[in-house]
Amino acid sequence: MDKGVARRVADKLMAKRREFGLSQAQVAEKIGCTREYISMIESGKRMPNLMILKKLAELYNVDIQWLLGEESSTNVFSMLLRAAPIDKADRKRLEEFVKRCEDYAWLEKILAVRKREAPEYKCTTPSFRPEMSLQAKKVASDERKRLGLGDDPISDIFNLLENQGLHIIRIPLPNSRIDGAFAYDPEKGAFALINADRTKGKQVFTAAHEYCHFIKDRSSGYHPCETGEGHSPPHQRDLERFADLFATHFLMPEEGVRNIVESNFNPSQIGVEDVIYLKRYFGVSYKAMLIRLKELGYIKQTQFDRMEKVSVERIERTLYGESEEREEQAPKIPPLLAILALEAYSRRLISLDRLAEIWRISSSEAYEILKSAGYEVD
Repeated sequence: MDKGVARRVADKLMAKRREFGLSQAQVAEKIGCTREYISMIESGKRMPNLMILKKLAELYNVDIQWLLGEESSTNVFSMLLRAAPIDKADRKRLEEFVKRCEDYAWLEKILAVRKREAPEYKCTTPSFRPEMSLQAKKVASDERKRLGLGDDPISDIFNLLENQGLHIIRIPLPNSRIDGAFAYDPEKGAFALINADRTKGKQVFTAAHEYCHFIKDRSSGYHPCETGEGHSPPHQRDLERFADLFATHFLMPEEGVRNIVESNFNPSQIGVEDVIYLKRYFGVSYKAMLIRLKELGYIKQTQFDRMEKVSVERIERTLYGESEEREEQAPKIPPLLAILALEAYSRRLISLDRLAEIWRISSSEAYEILKSAGYEVD
């Protein structure tokens, strides 16, 4: 037995068991062995066989390679691919996300870009909903204060999160349960996939959700975030609920919402047009704003049920000339990635062909763009 491997496996299994709030006896019961056997594994005295290792990996929702310590940076992303509940068409798009993550990391390495990362919040994820909401509110409030946001709306969340070290990659995933995904590697950095097939407001909410994973859960490595409860274990569902609550408080801080509502509207007679104004002001979806107003006591359940069924798109277009309830066209490649590639080309660190590959265009197109912009092209 390799004692080094056994020790690494022991440490990871013990950490995961405690993270899930389970006793050794409960783990033993779930996978069909004795508590003494789990104790020997966690003390490093016994290396579990493949069958037991597989059961433990499934219990803790991790990859066997990760438990064995054989993971590489690339495997963080490949583990995300295996975990995501998507069809074959969307899997190709998720593979494109992984490729863009790799492009980002490679360019930052050859350009010697100094990595910036928002601080990590070391806090628990309570299962009890009221306690979870209070904890999520505190983290969101502390982070808004650190960023100097006050109670104002966030004008460009994608740019804000990029500046905090979370690379945003928006790719359409049609007919998928995936709203977004988060992947983190200490060497390569942090990356968030946003499903660009969703409305603008939903994409904004997903970005805030993934940011919570970045500042709170990044040591876990990856998180595929799907619509609804899905088939995730209870602990993972708690992490997703926490991230949703964080996003709510981060994007629509209570004091900010109350100030706008009570300064501009009759709080006891909130109408659909008021909700549309507020959702545009805070940059979120109509439904997210509606839920927030109900949480803050401005809308009763009966009103909520009625207003939820309203065809918002037509009203919004009448009021503002256009609607934000449709999908927003995401950039072909992330703007920062495009800039990094151009900088690398300018320094002669990459070829024209490699630049074109990263930009997802032909070499002739890249040549014409560079020439028209005044660059010297070999």
